[in-house]
Amino acid sequence: MSRSRRKNRKGVVKPTTAPNFWGTEHPVPTVIEPFRVTASPIALVQSLGTVPVAGHDELARKNLALIITKSSGVATALAATSGLLDVDDD
Repeated sequence: MSRSRRKNRKGVVKPTTAPNFWGTEHPVPTVIEPFRVTASPIALVQSLGTVPVAGHDELARKNLALIITKSSGVATALAATSGLLDVDDD
């Protein structure tokens, strides 16, 4: 039995109080600035070099690019529906 749930001398388990999981040290900002969509969502990953998967590096690179591009599209859609997408007025 863990230390936090040991029985006392009468054999009764004392309930433990759970810590405040989310805490209040860093409150959520009240103003969230809009952001722009990147032209190349996979640029950061490409800058790291080849994918370290021996024998399947081309397939791994293509799949990773597909996943990152799809994730970027989903994030863009969520930002647009939340009004957080910075749209040029040009």
